[in-house]
Amino acid sequence: MSLRTVHTGVMYYDNAVSKIPAAAIAVEDAEFIQRAYSQGTRVRVRLTMACETLDDAPSRNVIAEIVGREKPHEIIVIGGHIDSWVRTRALLRKVSKKSLSSLTSMLWCVTR
Repeated sequence: MSLRTVHTGVMYYDNAVSKIPAAAIAVEDAEFIQRAYSQGTRVRVRLTMACETLDDAPSRNVIAEIVGREKPHEIIVIGGHIDSWVRTRALLRKVSKKSLSSLTSMLWCVTR
């Protein structure tokens, strides 16, 4: 499942390096561009960006749990960066339907 969510990412530059424009696109769009390019299609992309760097802000981790039906004390842990939440949610749904054990998902984010 996907919401065509873009991973915004973070760019850090050494002061001695010139900055260049960079943009993130959704996985589906990147795969589409790759398929077209692999088939010999000339790919052109026009980007209009209004990027800005904001001050650091507090962030939070996310923990979700699905208690097992027959073996609630056996715990399967699925973890990843918060940007993986779409795929983690789909994985949790798929595994929870088959698992008798509990599932815990821990997602984190990185701050500067």
